[in-house]
Amino acid sequence: MHPKISIVTPSFNQGDFIEETICSILDQEYPNLEYIIIDGGSTDQTVDIIKKYESKIHYWVSEKDRGQAHAIQKGFELATGDFVNWINSDDILEVGALQKLARMINDYPAIDFFCGNWFDIDVNGKVLRERKPKPNVQIKGVYEFPYAQPASFYRKSLLDQFGGVDESFEFTMDYDLFVQYAVFGRMKHVDFSIARFRVYEEAKSGLSSYQKIWRKDCFRVFSNLLRTINAHEEIDLARRFGIYVEETKIYNIEVSEDTRKTVLVAFPFFAARWAHHFYLTRQYELTNQIIKYVSEVSPEAYIEFDLAKIKWRSKLQINRFKHS
Repeated sequence: MHPKISIVTPSFNQGDFIEETICSILDQEYPNLEYIIIDGGSTDQTVDIIKKYESKIHYWVSEKDRGQAHAIQKGFELATGDFVNWINSDDILEVGALQKLARMINDYPAIDFFCGNWFDIDVNGKVLRERKPKPNVQIKGVYEFPYAQPASFYRKSLLDQFGGVDESFEFTMDYDLFVQYAVFGRMKHVDFSIARFRVYEEAKSGLSSYQKIWRKDCFRVFSNLLRTINAHEEIDLARRFGIYVEETKIYNIEVSEDTRKTVLVAFPFFAARWAHHFYLTRQYELTNQIIKYVSEVSPEAYIEFDLAKIKWRSKLQINRFKHS
């Protein structure tokens, strides 16, 4: 049995990479594949490359759009597969990945979200390292991003329930979407490589100038979760710690006791993760506030993020300022 799998590729002026992306998907020779390309009106060789393969592409368009998230959502609205994902126009699907994924879908019919291993590659396609999702992907998926977006496939029915991709996120539209699976869906790590993720300075994920926007978007996602479960005490703490963003978004998920417990358990881990950032940006008093809170409520988070070391360093820096 071959469940229908839909893949969307958003693209814009990625003529140097998109042919490799397209071939990696079509060469899967998966018998129940739906492939959709949404191009934002490229002015390089992208459209000519797409036309070379249009007989095997179920739908493609090249027209101006509102950015990557809009292109992905346009593709998802057209997708009819049982499982879906997007593969960016500079990433690559691993050989034989869809056949292996189909076997997992058949073997585990209750699972909504499969995340696999992946390779990081450089601009020339050279493998930099093989990577695996961190253990306990379900809970870690709430407070960080323990898997790779191109190596993750999920049910179209849940995607539709969640409302698809939120265009207001420039960088973390995947975290915003996947966190809903982490608190509502059923996730499973599959121990084989699904994709190759290209890492280079010109890629969005490599631009240091965008780190401030990315950081705020991470805060937005977790703030949305806290609002969804009406976690008033944690919202107050998040405000005090500088990791809360005032918005009105509420996720379309059923707030059960298990959902509440998942988010509340994840909160000190989320705070601990950002204690490192505040230390590196010399906000030592704030760093110590977070460390004190985490040490009192979640020894596991304190240990996982090695806050003892950060605590010692931040106190040392504070003492230096006091005696300078």
